[in-house]
Amino acid sequence: MSVPGTTSVTGTRVRGCLVVTVSQDLSGDMLDEVRRVALEGIQRDGAQSAIFELSAVPFMDSMEFGELRKIARMAEMLGAKVIFVGLKPGIIVHLLEADADVRGVHAFLGLDEALHAIDSSPSPDAHG
Repeated sequence: MSVPGTTSVTGTRVRGCLVVTVSQDLSGDMLDEVRRVALEGIQRDGAQSAIFELSAVPFMDSMEFGELRKIARMAEMLGAKVIFVGLKPGIIVHLLEADADVRGVHAFLGLDEALHAIDSSPSPDAHG
């Protein structure tokens, strides 16, 4: 458990989207903190989408990626569309070489692109 004010995971609401920012590697209890921030934030705020901002994560193995995908699936069960942002090229190469399951993962280089994609996607409750 992290001490208040020292966490490396933050959740920020931006235009109806929860942005979960991770500012260190995903080892130890960090994945538990990501899960807590994401799921509590989605439930509390009713966010229709969640962005996992990972540009500060220096490395990630396929097991950590698998756990992050589980958290994303949990968020989707709560009704949020999930996008990963900022994965480093080295991480992507490692995940593909390790045959990590990347099917269905929505990812963008930066936060601006992800927010634009969310803004331009149809709302699940839109009436047409």
